[in-house]
Formats: sequence, structure tokens, C-alpha cells
Amino acid sequence: MNILFSFLVLFLTSCVGNMSNPQKALAIIYDLETAAKLGVAYFQDDNNGNVIVRLELKNITPGEHGLHIHEYGDISANGANLGGHFNPFKVSHGNPQNGLKVHVGDLGNITANNNGSVNTEFTDYKLSLRGKNSILGRSIVIHAHKDNFTTQPSGHSGKKIAAGVIAIAK
Repeated sequence: MNILFSFLVLFLTSCVGNMSNPQKALAIIYDLETAAKLGVAYFQDDNNGNVIVRLELKNITPGEHGLHIHEYGDISANGANLGGHFNPFKVSHGNPQNGLKVHVGDLGNITANNNGSVNTEFTDYKLSLRGKNSILGRSIVIHAHKDNFTTQPSGHSGKKIAAGVIAIAK
């Protein structure tokens, strides 16, 4: 019994340690109307205070689409429960290339090619997998239109068309 108890304590301690200092996360992206799987978003801590984001998507309408992290990880009800852009510092919406004075959830635009595929990678300095900027349990959202970076509070990027809940990855 003591061996089993010791193993259980060691196992749970290991799990909690990984949860408090995660290095990777992912989100399976689903079409919010049909629930079809469209691909995966990968997130990795680069150990320099940044998060590398990699998207591998298919069957997205060709063209530019706003990409944001939203407050909640509830992708039910066609995205009605996702909340607004993740904005823990209560700043204005804007272009993520313009510095820290934009929502943590402002990720810019992605472009789906003529086949509806998106394969891209970028590094974001606002996101985190821990602390106040943690994106764990939140959602990554693809909008119908491109983000214009000026219209408040969401860049006039239109309807939420796809989303996934961000979870710790092994």
C-alpha cells in the first residue's frame, strides 16, 4: 500500500509541476457551424518570454481572416460563448506589430490560400502559457474577414467562423 501511495503522490506531483509550468499547448480548430475539424494550432514557450504559434488548417475560405485569442474556451453555440478578445490589461484593439498597447488576444491576420489551407508560424511576445497572460483554457478564433486593426473593440473582422480551446500539450 505504501508503494502505491508513494507512486500516486509522485505521479500527481509530476502532473501538477507540468501544469504550473507548461511548455506546449494546442487547440483543435473546428468550424463553428458544422463542427468539422479544420486543423490544429500549436503553441510553444520559447523560454525567452515569447510563444511560438503554428497553424495547420484546411477548408478555410480563401483570403485574409482575423485571428484572435478570446476570453473563454466554450466553443458551443456557434461561438456565442467565447466572450471578447483576451484583454487582461484593458487596452485598445490594434495591430500586434505596433507594440504592447493592444489586446493580448490580438494576433493579426492569417491568409488561407486558394485551396483553403493555412500553414504559418509566428512568434508573439504578449501570449503566455502561465501567469496573467496565460491563454490556457481560452480559445483561438478565426473570423470571417480580415482585421482592420482600427475599429474598436474587434477590428471589424466579422463573424466567428472557427475556434478551438487551448489546452496543455505533452
